[in-house]
Amino acid sequence: MWNSNSVTTWLIVRTGLDAESIQPPDGGRTPGWQAGIVVAHRQEAQLHPTLPPSRVTGNAWTAPTETLA
Repeated sequence: MWNSNSVTTWLIVRTGLDAESIQPPDGGRTPGWQAGIVVAHRQEAQLHPTLPPSRVTGNAWTAPTETLA
């Protein structure tokens, strides 16, 4: 289920910003935050299949190690 956190991170990632560098305040929780990141990266891979493939492992997205020319 989507919530405001997952929608927010999806928007952040789709605009090209680094949502993974944003951390909640000490003791804060962000349920759904990682889900928005994962879905946004999966959609990016579907829209741009010629880019080096990303690897989605568990709930975390790992950037490709190859550099784009």
